[in-house]
Amino acid sequence: MTVAFKIKCRLPWFKYAKREIELSGNTFEEINQECLRYDMEFCPDVVFNAGKDKFRANNLGEVEIEYAESLSQDKIKNHINTLISFISMCVGDICQCEDWIIIDNRTYEKFFDFPSETPTELPLSQKRKFWEVSFEEIRNDFGSILDFLLYSPKSKIITTYILPNYLATVYFIDFIGSLEWKFKNAVTTIESLMYYIKHDEYTEKEKGNKDKFKSLRTKIKQVEGIESDLKPIDSYSSPKRINLDKKIRDAILLGQEYLGVEIKENVDINLYSQKCANTRNLLSHYIEENPHNQYLAENEISDATHFLITLAKYLLLKEICSNVDITKKFKSNLLMRTYLHIYTNWN
Repeated sequence: MTVAFKIKCRLPWFKYAKREIELSGNTFEEINQECLRYDMEFCPDVVFNAGKDKFRANNLGEVEIEYAESLSQDKIKNHINTLISFISMCVGDICQCEDWIIIDNRTYEKFFDFPSETPTELPLSQKRKFWEVSFEEIRNDFGSILDFLLYSPKSKIITTYILPNYLATVYFIDFIGSLEWKFKNAVTTIESLMYYIKHDEYTEKEKGNKDKFKSLRTKIKQVEGIESDLKPIDSYSSPKRINLDKKIRDAILLGQEYLGVEIKENVDINLYSQKCANTRNLLSHYIEENPHNQYLAENEISDATHFLITLAKYLLLKEICSNVDITKKFKSNLLMRTYLHIYTNWN
């Protein structure tokens, strides 16, 4: 089965190589034709799925995937959506596909349906992007990246939660309440990502909490005549889970460690994490403010959204693109350093 489609992207992520063009003796039209012919050439096959499947692309964003086995249209669409989400994160901009697809030489129109960006007269940060990771940099590893994203059970939390939440956060949507909506997505992205990165640690901790809870309840039940008194409180009692504020704090500390930076002196990360968690819970559950809790002020929510979603992007790219110096790329970019505003000493 062969699938062909074309990726639309403001930045040409698939510029995997350059060819020197001989200028002397050629007309402008001949040079253009030579460049176009070169851009239409597909890169050497990238094999994945234990060498059974092949991926190829050219400088124009045209992609062909040759599958050894037939896949359903839903499965194909899921694969391509995952690929598009990953490329969007690599590019630092929203990528889409042309709405058609060719499956075994048969063209399907309106196969994809992507939303349109809301037009605005305001300058968008989306237009001040750079290639965090280009195809050329990861082409040798792209087969293993496809294996991980498309076939590894471990990647489900990334493809189902983290990447979609990331895209939903950075995509420009202009409606009342969009700031709060994006903030909730940013926090959820961090929450899911830290559960993925620290899965073993969190699972072990939560198992320990369950064991302690079970032991304590057993001891209470052994007290004569108290078992019937436990029933009214059972619905309110449960083993302690890893709190959202701890996941946010862990992400901040992990970013600090990987980037080799410091946290600004005026930032208390325990309080900052708690305020982010309290604010997300307030916005998600439509509850009244607790007078004993502290929340982000309205003018702080935007900065927190940029910080958390950029941190999530950095940590995830570092996880997936292990052979690229993601740290160097983020530290050398002024926009990324601006978004990661609670860090300092970017040496």
